[in-house]
Amino acid sequence: MHYLITGGNGFIGRNLISKLLTDKHTVTIMDSDSDSNPFCITKDITCGPLPEFHADILVHLAADVDVRESILHPTYYINRNILGTLNALELARSCHYKHFIFASSVGAPASESPYSASKIACEFICNAYRESYGLSISVLRLSNVYGPHSLTKGSVIAKFIKQILDNEPITIIGDGDQTRDFVYTSDVSNAIANANRDLITVASGKSYSVNNLAMMLSTIASELAGLKVKIEYSDPIKGELRNSECRTDIFLTVPLKEGLTKTFQWFLDHYER
Repeated sequence: MHYLITGGNGFIGRNLISKLLTDKHTVTIMDSDSDSNPFCITKDITCGPLPEFHADILVHLAADVDVRESILHPTYYINRNILGTLNALELARSCHYKHFIFASSVGAPASESPYSASKIACEFICNAYRESYGLSISVLRLSNVYGPHSLTKGSVIAKFIKQILDNEPITIIGDGDQTRDFVYTSDVSNAIANANRDLITVASGKSYSVNNLAMMLSTIASELAGLKVKIEYSDPIKGELRNSECRTDIFLTVPLKEGLTKTFQWFLDHYER
């Protein structure tokens, strides 16, 4: 199959592309930042119609995803995420793609932030294109994804690892008792490559408190790098999901401790402190 991946130069995209190329598929990327990638069409997908491009499957990963930034700039986040999805759907419809895969969020149904509200709105738009135009669409609600190539990612695991390597205290927002479900990138890539249903929850099925996560990373930092870790707490932020759901539609292959160890080692090899 020939895949077109919007946002393919991002964290999930890089891991997905490695999986698809290993499986002998061909890949083209559409991203606002070409990152000197010869296989990338440089295009901000929120700006006007997308250039005509023929492929078999469109994986729509491109989005603005920072929950805290979405609370500060709601109009910007909602407009960009919805417009980007509409443009990607129009490309898939007009060029008769065999399948469209949309990366949503497990927090979308709760709509507790402008970011998650934009995702659930995009899910409804996907359903409208499925019903109105017969477009084959899979919506994947992703849990907290982590793993290699997440240097610029602002999610909790990447942030904690960078703080540890910078010899800074881990900063936990709120009391740390809020729970999250974490899923490793290879399990996400497998779910995308095998998506064959309308709605799929891509998660581990197990919830961990942020305090528990910090302790696990502290142990790994000591084991791999001999580092001692301090923990600090800051005020909670409104709009953040308090507790994640604990169900999944995939078979998990990488448990959290193994995935955290792999991710920490990757940061040791690639992060400039």
